[in-house]
Amino acid sequence: MLRQAPKMGQPAYSQSVPNVLMALQYVFESCAKSKLKDLGNMFLRPLGLSTENFQVNQDPSSGSYSVNFVQNPNNNR
Repeated sequence: MLRQAPKMGQPAYSQSVPNVLMALQYVFESCAKSKLKDLGNMFLRPLGLSTENFQVNQDPSSGSYSVNFVQNPNNNR
């Protein structure tokens, strides 16, 4: 991989730091989403439900979200 030479007074690693931070943010967000989904399933399972029974849609014009209940989530895919 070719890298551009750092400018005078600029550390060589300064260009890769934002890339590393973006990768860490992605890993953290995906892990957090997974853990929240597991927590939701823990509370919904005794009721015979799971997070798959709920569908979240964002309205592109307003940015608001709506949550819909789906009785048989596996049949709607």
